[in-house]
Amino acid sequence: VQVLRLFESNILQFLQGNNLNGNYNLKTVARPIATKKLDLVTNLTANDGKWSAHALDLRSLISPQPGAMYRVEFSFNPSYSLYKCDATNFDSEGQLETDFDQETESSMWDGSETYYGNYYSNYNWNERENPCHTSYYYNKTVGTNILASDLGVTVKMGVNKSYFVAVNDLISTRPIAGASVTFYNYQQQAIGQVLTEVDGTSIFDADQHAYFAMAESNGQKTYVKLSDGNAQSVSKFNVDGEAVQKGVKGFIFAERGVWRPGDNMFLNFMLNDKGNPLPDGHPVKLELIDPYNKVVHREIKTYGLNNHYNFVVKTDDNAPTGRWLAKVSVGGASFTKTIQLETIKPNRLKIKTVFSEEVLSANKPLKGTLEVAWLHGAVAKNLKADVTVKFNARTTTFEKYPAFVFDDPTRAFETEEQLVFNSRVNELGKAQFSVDPQIKGRAPGMLTAAFMTKVYESGGDFSTDVFTKRFSPYNTYVGLNVPKGDKARGMLLTDEAHTFEVVTVDENGKAKPTKDLKVSVYKINWRWWWETSADNLSSFSSGEYQEKVLEKTISTNNEGKASFNFELKYPEWGRYMVRVEDTKGGHATAKPIYLDWPGWAGKSMKNDPTAATMLVFSTDKEVYKVGETATITFPGSEGGRALVTVENGNEVLYSLWVESNKGETKFQLPITKLYAPNVYINISLLQPHANTVNDSPIRMYG
Repeated sequence: VQVLRLFESNILQFLQGNNLNGNYNLKTVARPIATKKLDLVTNLTANDGKWSAHALDLRSLISPQPGAMYRVEFSFNPSYSLYKCDATNFDSEGQLETDFDQETESSMWDGSETYYGNYYSNYNWNERENPCHTSYYYNKTVGTNILASDLGVTVKMGVNKSYFVAVNDLISTRPIAGASVTFYNYQQQAIGQVLTEVDGTSIFDADQHAYFAMAESNGQKTYVKLSDGNAQSVSKFNVDGEAVQKGVKGFIFAERGVWRPGDNMFLNFMLNDKGNPLPDGHPVKLELIDPYNKVVHREIKTYGLNNHYNFVVKTDDNAPTGRWLAKVSVGGASFTKTIQLETIKPNRLKIKTVFSEEVLSANKPLKGTLEVAWLHGAVAKNLKADVTVKFNARTTTFEKYPAFVFDDPTRAFETEEQLVFNSRVNELGKAQFSVDPQIKGRAPGMLTAAFMTKVYESGGDFSTDVFTKRFSPYNTYVGLNVPKGDKARGMLLTDEAHTFEVVTVDENGKAKPTKDLKVSVYKINWRWWWETSADNLSSFSSGEYQEKVLEKTISTNNEGKASFNFELKYPEWGRYMVRVEDTKGGHATAKPIYLDWPGWAGKSMKNDPTAATMLVFSTDKEVYKVGETATITFPGSEGGRALVTVENGNEVLYSLWVESNKGETKFQLPITKLYAPNVYINISLLQPHANTVNDSPIRMYG
């Protein structure tokens, strides 16, 4: 083991090219202060070839200095190996010293020796996996950085260069008042300093971006590198929405959606600069860009009534049609709106298509009536007409069963188009048609049938009409209701029998008893990318995922209802697909579920290092009015402390400390007008450093 000391005066220089756990270019900022050989196997311990854990008390090697950083590195050379070799190329004279030697270390760390020395003199790439060759022992060093400090620091940066700081004692989680926090730029020059208030927090409004922050209290020091890449990821939380640009919000709107060449466009822009107030008379620039990316109109206004700016733009009679772009620039931010310019030709014929059934079925021919008349009322006789239908997937729902899923995500359906009618209407402007739809793909559930009717005038012009109907490709639909799961995370727990409800209905949602429904439960792979959209599970099949954990057959009663139980035994855990199929009718329903061990530090969190620090919590409502109080619930442990911040797109609006209780912790948050129109609540849950009640990290956030 070798211990290197990164000197206090060098730590900012070290952080210029490293994160706190880095080891790049250590020679410029650190020196070794201790080296020692550790015997891991003695007569008292068995050499069984298995991994074993060991601990090292650093106080036996060094006396840690508050504010200093140490790098502890472990390595081994060929003479330490217990592997039995028939022949080796080991050099007995070239072994490492077992104890610290100042003269040897100085020659290396003072630049007296070359950078590589004879490091690779005995290296053979082909022998890198052979323990009986020196090549095996190259690059076998592991290390970690240790900061000697009792201070923990949280820094939040807003888009308006406002820094929120909280300083805590790592031992007790107690907020530290009067701590000095100094901010530095990349060149290690101080750009500002704040002292924390009684609650251990403070706000620093900077003129420029800071690159480091150093907190100091009672001789203790700690450091934070403030580059964007070091920010804690929030991608696994629901953080959709518009990012506020430069603290300025804007919205462009117009009097309609489509214009013709030669029309006047009445474009309006609303500005909200409360997050970053702009001076009076600040210019607001409008640019109108045609489909060829050419700026055809530019206008600047310096006055708007209540931050409302109006622009009237006259288009040319020969202006190109297509998608134009209106772009408004103000205060370093820009806002855009697509403008549709089209040569619109109105219908001259009134088209009406009528079907006798409300829900169209694949088991009956599609029978309909087409009626065509001129807009002035006269009958449009003997005109050519065609009707096409496009089938698209839709979410299947039935009014009596709102909690049930009726779609199968393991089936992918692509749009299919078919010709329904291609002939002429009669003397009365009417036509009857009937067609048997042939669906090629396997539909996940109900489909939407979009009908497009075109009727052609004698001169070649045509009028169109589009409408949609529900289309049922099956006689029977299977619905699945999944248990809700635990309160904290909505997941199901292992070692418990969970009841799944099943219903079968006809295409109109009426209960329909059905026999021989096939129930299957598969283990499915965990997705690595977090998506707010629906899972793409259409590639799922039992051929690819062989791990089927349950298969049984059930039947629904006269009320179209049935149920089955599923229990997963510890230590299994993960995502599973529950699928119920009507083998005769062809319809199936499926839903992925997540099962984990009881207790809120599950197996999944241990496998994903970012998930380990995730804190999942809930509010009592989705929407609040000003003056109401929000109740927020989060899981915690006794003796912990939570930093709660209310944030918008710009900065931290409010912060408070909440002491956590065993199990669940609830606290109240009054909703003020400052929080309109919406805010995020961020919770950082801190646990005392010496806590052994659970194996969760000492800081979690959500």
